[in-house]
Amino acid sequence: MQRSRSVSTKAVQRALYTHVDRCFPVHDKAMIALEGHPVLASLPHLRVARIAPSYGSEPWAFLTLGGWALGREAGGGTELLLLAEDDREVHARTLADALLQLEEHPVAPGAFVRLPGGWLPGSACDHGLVTLPYPYGPVLEEVRDSPLPVRVLWLCPVTAAEVALGRTQGLEALEQRLEGMNFQDPQRPSRA
Repeated sequence: MQRSRSVSTKAVQRALYTHVDRCFPVHDKAMIALEGHPVLASLPHLRVARIAPSYGSEPWAFLTLGGWALGREAGGGTELLLLAEDDREVHARTLADALLQLEEHPVAPGAFVRLPGGWLPGSACDHGLVTLPYPYGPVLEEVRDSPLPVRVLWLCPVTAAEVALGRTQGLEALEQRLEGMNFQDPQRPSRA
């Protein structure tokens, strides 16, 4: 039994790496191992791909590879994407912090997670909104060739006021309010 789980883990990870190369073919990529992060106790295979922009106007992309295992018992799982204006490893840790909190809750569009200590120093964004990866569409969202269903969702840094708006008026109202927002700007003003 353990052997088949190992093969399944390898097959899913291989599908994820292929997916990243397919979705970001000309981008420079590196893997971040997250040494010492508490999430590794439950997700020992977790890595974060740091993907450089191909063009000056594109953001840096950080994408978890291994978060899917949180949903393994339910027959599939989710990876998280974070967009940033720089390549600092703190963004990988933000994703790991989010996954740690999502162990307790379903990972689905509309979920909110608290970002301990905020997203970045001086940023009002102290939560993350899990939503569809709108900048990349279904091409990034749906991981093909994986033996388990895996999807990629976007973790958008948001403020506590935006979370409150989303909880009282609903996800659609919040997403409409946030439309056109530069989510990689840590100094962006709240839209709530």
